Amino acid sequence: MARNCSTLLNIACLASSCLFRGSAIKSLLLCLPLCCSLLACGGSNGGEDEPTPSPNPSSKPTPTEEPSSLSTRAPQRLLGDSTLSGFITFDSVPHSTNGALDFSRTEQKPSRGVTILVLGEDAEVLRSARTDESGYYEVGAPESAEVRVVALAELKQSGTPGWNFLVVDNTDRGAEYSVVGELQNVDAVPQRNLHAASGWDELNDNYVMESLRPAAPFAILDATYDVVSALAEIDTGFSLPAVKINWSYKNIASAGNAQDGFIGSSKYDLSLKEIFILGDAANDSDEYDFSVIQHELAHFIEDSLSRTDNIGGAHSLSVKHDLRVAYGEGLANAFTGIVSKQPYYLDAAGIDAFYHLSINLESNRIWNAGWYSENSVGKIIYDIADAENEDGDELSLGLAGIYHVLVDESYVKSDALTSIYLFADVFTRIHGSSNASALSAMLEQEQIYGTGRFGEYEINDGGVDNALPVYRDMVQGELVEVCSGRQVVEYNGLGVSKLIHLTITSPGLVTFLIRRTVGDLNTNPDAKLYSNGNLSATMDSLVINSERASYTLASGAYVLEVFDNNNVDELDSTGGEACFSVSVM
Repeated sequence: MARNCSTLLNIACLASSCLFRGSAIKSLLLCLPLCCSLLACGGSNGGEDEPTPSPNPSSKPTPTEEPSSLSTRAPQRLLGDSTLSGFITFDSVPHSTNGALDFSRTEQKPSRGVTILVLGEDAEVLRSARTDESGYYEVGAPESAEVRVVALAELKQSGTPGWNFLVVDNTDRGAEYSVVGELQNVDAVPQRNLHAASGWDELNDNYVMESLRPAAPFAILDATYDVVSALAEIDTGFSLPAVKINWSYKNIASAGNAQDGFIGSSKYDLSLKEIFILGDAANDSDEYDFSVIQHELAHFIEDSLSRTDNIGGAHSLSVKHDLRVAYGEGLANAFTGIVSKQPYYLDAAGIDAFYHLSINLESNRIWNAGWYSENSVGKIIYDIADAENEDGDELSLGLAGIYHVLVDESYVKSDALTSIYLFADVFTRIHGSSNASALSAMLEQEQIYGTGRFGEYEINDGGVDNALPVYRDMVQGELVEVCSGRQVVEYNGLGVSKLIHLTITSPGLVTFLIRRTVGDLNTNPDAKLYSNGNLSATMDSLVINSERASYTLASGAYVLEVFDNNNVDELDSTGGEACFSVSVM
């Protein structure tokens, strides 16, 4: 007699497997009864009556007190093994041309490169393998054994090129996502396919349960796989550190405790070295927004294989930003277009896609040209790589043309901070004069005129007072005046910080003195000192209108960043235009 699944409100038919967050064995065992119910949907019991499943099954197992990861260190097969094989797939939801998600065009795609485990009756790991480009796996199992197949939401490859990405639930103590198959005899059922469904109910045009979306972690990994594949094509020697990609249906666009889902936005957290992805289906969920995922992966790769001086914060294509922010965000925007092999940055939000973004990285008409524009930087870097050459674009160097600049030693160890100027300076040196001339034309088209890694002779101030020169030159013993303002936006806007290219000529104890000269009466001057991109010192006393600090320094080149803390505190009641004298003795 066929099972009647109507009482499950279509939940049981969402997938041929169970969503499994907890990696602990106890969590796995708690999850198994649900998996068996789901797998039986629509099948036959050979004429025997079967119990009616619960009308409200939960895919989230009760966690153990201290979840421990299932070890994936197991052989792929041993002598005398039987063979298990199958395909791992997930529901992929594409974007429409305007950037909204189009669930009516959902398609099953292969889960490429994910880890496969074969578990015994006591949840012990017997064998492990990895899916190929088609989502296919083949793995051994003890002859006649009762086993189940588990697909972990992770991409792991040891050696070089190497990577280790885990999709975990930050609201469930970092438990790793998986899909889990039935416990069956290996010889009786040698083919085991697992599918992670989106959880979308086309009839009601909504998720059946916002918390039941098995495809989400595997959609995130699909975008990730495109990234590592693109890198592996141009560099077989890289090795990325392990990184967690935190996704939960509870992750919302409000700041707070990430363990409760308050992540603020999808982001790469530079201090934690982890990625966080929004999952709030009613407002903004990014698991299918490959542009967002690959943008954050670009920040991770830049930090891991190159260097990043990006100070972060809210950013926009139309805002004039600090040169580090404009460069870092523009680079990440271009990166997603390059690895996804299409020119659009796509971002959808809300179940009804009431908000959506579709920006052509190459030909958008957002007019904010300059060295302070992430839009300008993104256009330039994308045009260096892409194969289509419109007017003013003579370069088609692919991802390799960008990557080899980012990993070049002169870039990684430069005394200048990361910016379009540093990128162009290193590009010119390693790619030759003809390519350098083509890049110069592209820079001028975006109204970027400065030369060298410090942007000397730049004439475009973006209409912001005291934005130029990009760097002030200073030798120990001199006195210079710099200004800080919030004419654009606080924290990371153009003009908030002033950069000084500082040369220390006398090693030993060096004293920094910063004093207000004009502007607001109650300023709080602060400063940061960098050596080859590394933060060497932070000067952040609460003394009004002055800052004094001493450090033991070696001779050489440094970058000193000076700003009024009142212009970075995000408070409308503080800050404004102020200038300071800076002496280094």
